[in-house]
Amino acid sequence: MSRDVARSLHATGAPGFARLAEPGVTYFELPTGHFPMLTTPAALTDALVRAAAGEGAGLYD
Repeated sequence: MSRDVARSLHATGAPGFARLAEPGVTYFELPTGHFPMLTTPAALTDALVRAAAGEGAGLYD
């Protein structure tokens, strides 16, 4: 899901979506569909390494 979609879900105020904006929850957007391991493996690898290093954007950054 894109950050735009995540923001829209969070904006509903539904308790199930509250965690989307918690501190420490970060996002990486990849230019791919449902199977990034097949379509963009290098970009996915980079995002996973960066996520493990604590990088990424918050929901409203």
